[in-house]
Amino acid sequence: MDGPMTLSAKILASHGVEDLTPGSFALARIDRVMLNDVSGAVSYADALGSSELQRYRLAGLLLFYGVSYLTHPLRPLRSLYNIATRRYESRMEMSFGNLVRRLSTQRARTEVA
Repeated sequence: MDGPMTLSAKILASHGVEDLTPGSFALARIDRVMLNDVSGAVSYADALGSSELQRYRLAGLLLFYGVSYLTHPLRPLRSLYNIATRRYESRMEMSFGNLVRRLSTQRARTEVA
C-alpha cells in the first residue's frame, strides 16, 4: 500500500490481512480485540497508546456500573446472587462468574499439585 495507512488498513493489517487492495477478499484472525475483551486494548491511533486506552476503557466501565449500582442499590446483591446461582442477567455477571470459576479451578489445581 502506498502512502500512510488508514485506520481501517492498520486494523486489518494487525489481524493478518496482507492484501489491502480494494475489492480483494480476505479473512482475518479472530482474537480478543475483535471480541471486545476488556482485559486488553490495542490502540491503532498514533496519539493514544494501548495502556492509556485500556485505562479509559476501565474508567468507563467502572463509571457505567458505579452509576448503575448507585441508582439501583439492590442490584449488587442481585448480581452476587445471579453469579452464585449461575443465572446471569448481564454480560458483566457472566464475565465475573467465569472469572471466579476460572480462578477457583486454577486454585484447586495448584493445591493438588
